[in-house]
Amino acid sequence: FPQLFLPSLCNLTTQETTDCETNVKNTIKKLEQMQMSDGSVSYWMGGNYTYDWVNNYVGDFMITAQSKGYNVSSFLSAWNKYQTKKATEWVWKTYNNANGKKKISGEDFIQAYRLYTLAAYGKPAKGAMNRLKEEKELSIRAKWRLAGAYALIGDKKTAKKIVDGIAATNASDYSQRDYETFGSQLRDEAMVMEVMLL
Repeated sequence: FPQLFLPSLCNLTTQETTDCETNVKNTIKKLEQMQMSDGSVSYWMGGNYTYDWVNNYVGDFMITAQSKGYNVSSFLSAWNKYQTKKATEWVWKTYNNANGKKKISGEDFIQAYRLYTLAAYGKPAKGAMNRLKEEKELSIRAKWRLAGAYALIGDKKTAKKIVDGIAATNASDYSQRDYETFGSQLRDEAMVMEVMLL
């Protein structure tokens, strides 16, 4: 992913520029080989298991690659069908504990990132965005990513309303390692900065 930006951030030699392009093209080829018939991406090469966060991240990478001139349109077309279906069918998964049903942490953030990628692709799932916006227990991370989705479609008023009163430095609202979204405070802060720029 970072190698998509290196040529515009650094003074690379001709060889370094060629290496970046080769690495990106090889990654695209590998991801195309990992795409399954439903448009999702397998978690491992040759596997048949998909992981929601990975689909979001791979889609984000491919959308950015397309904006840099790489040809990934057939991949994104199939990916978009899968992402749109997942976005519109989404419900917050829960589990039972001693106090009744509890929502699974990270689920809202995964959905918000999914909605962000669809908006970045130019095919926003507006109904799903509006439904998620109405959730009462959205995490701070989900609010920031959802605000980004609204900003991408030009609705900056709604985007600002979603994050109104949330300190930009308060990006993470979890205290342990986040296995569901491969998270870190630095990653979350970078995503907040990206939304603020939008």
